[in-house]
Amino acid sequence: MRSDLVTNPIKQHYVPQSYLNFFTDDSNYFYSYLVKSNKIIRQSPKNTGFQKNFYTLEYEGVKNYEIETYLANNIDCLYKPVVEKIVNDGILSLNDKKDLITFICFQYLRTPYHRENINKNLVKSFRFRNRANIDSNDNEPIDISKEHSLSHMFEFADEMIQMLMKHDFIILRSPKEGEFMTSDNPYCMVQEKWSYGSGGLGILNTAKFFPLTPKHLLYLRNPKNLDIGGRDMNPINLNRKEVRRLNLMIAYQAHHFIYTKNNHILNNITKTLNKKK
Repeated sequence: MRSDLVTNPIKQHYVPQSYLNFFTDDSNYFYSYLVKSNKIIRQSPKNTGFQKNFYTLEYEGVKNYEIETYLANNIDCLYKPVVEKIVNDGILSLNDKKDLITFICFQYLRTPYHRENINKNLVKSFRFRNRANIDSNDNEPIDISKEHSLSHMFEFADEMIQMLMKHDFIILRSPKEGEFMTSDNPYCMVQEKWSYGSGGLGILNTAKFFPLTPKHLLYLRNPKNLDIGGRDMNPINLNRKEVRRLNLMIAYQAHHFIYTKNNHILNNITKTLNKKK
């Protein structure tokens, strides 16, 4: 059913079904690892990666579903056409690349993980500004409105899209025996070995990765000159060891869920995760 035909879309996905569908098996299910409970279950994209009323705003008792409807009709639908072209070894146009980057940016900005970080930073900033107030209590909870993180999502999206469009665009492909996993926080950032200080979205010392399908992963590499912009690079075929290293990175940066249709790979990765705890 089209989301614009749903009157009250209460079940709101922060990881779109249009994305998760690429990681399912023939029955449209995958294995989902629950990070907090250290448990593996079978799920469908419809029944994971969502929270009720996650984007819903309420004014004077009236609920507003415009953000959920906007994401469903303008962002989630961008993914499938571009990725199907990648799967079929097609050449991406500039518009294709922008559609994919737009989807990736919103995917990063719309998650509970990102909302929690935004709220934590706001609380830190508030307490720092009020540190001289003798009546302030650092242990007292501060309620942050949902509007704050949702506003940030839209305010920062254009800046992030423009910045990522300037990166080298490289497709990494897994071998026949290997597969990429994904998670509820699939946009991964890794600080370059040569760099110093903290990494970030706009800093040239951070590599960005995003699993597209079990066989394809997008690597956004820092260009030599960000002002000039990046290049389209030939796809790179990886071996099993390289895919496993990337899967560990994806698993480490997951928030609550890791997804894959390959239970053997998931068991192998989660054993490694638990050893590190």
